[in-house]
Amino acid sequence: MYYIRLKGRLGNQLFIYAFARKLVYKYGKQVLIYDRKNERDPKWYSHLDNYKLNDDVHFTSNKKSVMKFNIVSKLLFAYDRIIGDHMNPRQKNNFQRKRLNLNIKHGLFLLQDGYVKLPQNLKDGTFFDGYFQSPKYFDDIRDDIIDELTPQYKFNNDEKGFINRIENTESVCVTIRLGDYLNNSTHQVCSKKFYINAMRKMKELHPNAEFFIFSDEINKAKDIFDFPYSVIYDSGRMKDFASLFVMSKCKHFIISNSSFSWWAQYLSQNAQKTVIAPDKWYAQDVPCDICEDDWLLMKGK
Repeated sequence: MYYIRLKGRLGNQLFIYAFARKLVYKYGKQVLIYDRKNERDPKWYSHLDNYKLNDDVHFTSNKKSVMKFNIVSKLLFAYDRIIGDHMNPRQKNNFQRKRLNLNIKHGLFLLQDGYVKLPQNLKDGTFFDGYFQSPKYFDDIRDDIIDELTPQYKFNNDEKGFINRIENTESVCVTIRLGDYLNNSTHQVCSKKFYINAMRKMKELHPNAEFFIFSDEINKAKDIFDFPYSVIYDSGRMKDFASLFVMSKCKHFIISNSSFSWWAQYLSQNAQKTVIAPDKWYAQDVPCDICEDDWLLMKGK
C-alpha cells in the first residue's frame, strides 16, 4: 500500500486523488489517503466525499496510519521540512529534486511542485507528499478519472435549467478567482484586461459564444468587473463540487490561474474545446507544469 496526505481545497484535492489513481494503475497497489478530518481547522474539510471513487483508494482520519516512518525516513522527512521551508519555491524544488532518489530509496516521495516521471518501481509503504499538479501524471487514465469525478448529487430544477442553457449554447465558462487570491504574494487575480482580451479572442473563434461567469465570490466579481459582452452569472449558491460539474459542461473555457478552474476544463468532454489561460500561473517563481499544449495563453496582468 502507498500513503498520501490530503491538502488544499477542491482543486488541489482532485489533483492528489488523480495522482493516487495513477499509483493504483501503474503499480497495482492500493492507496491510503489521510483525509485530516480529525484536525481542528475550521477552514479545512475533505471535498472528496461527494464522489464515487475507485475502490482501491481508501481514506483514513488516523494520521499515524499514513505517516508510518522508520527512524531514517523520519529524519529525512524532518530534514526536508526544516530546510525546505526556509527556501523560496524554486530553491525548494531544486533541493527536493536533488534528494528525490535518496528519499525514494527510504520510502519517501517528496516533491511539492512540478512534475517528474514516476520510477518504474516503488517500494511498498512509500509516503507521498506534494500537490502533483500536472496532467502528465494521469493523462493516460483520463477517462476513468472523469467517470469517477462525476458528483453524487441531485440537481434542483433551477440548476437543471442552468445546465440545459449551457449545453444548448456555444457556452464559455469564465472563472474569476478572488477570495484568498486577493493580496496574495504567491497567486494573483487575473486583470480585467485579461478577461476582455480573452473574450474578444473567444468571439473571433466562436462568434456565437455566450459567457457564463463563475467565481468563488460572485457578488464581489459583479462589483469589480464589467464586461463588453452580455454575460450570465452563476448563482454562487451551489456546492463547489456541483459548481465544478456544471462548469465542465461548457463548450469552451477562459480560466483563471487556479486548480479549481483547471479541473473545469479538464473534466470537459468537448474534444473541440478552446481554453484560454493566463501566461503566468503564479506571481512568484513557482515550478509549474500545469498548462496544456493546446491552450491559448494571454498576459494575465
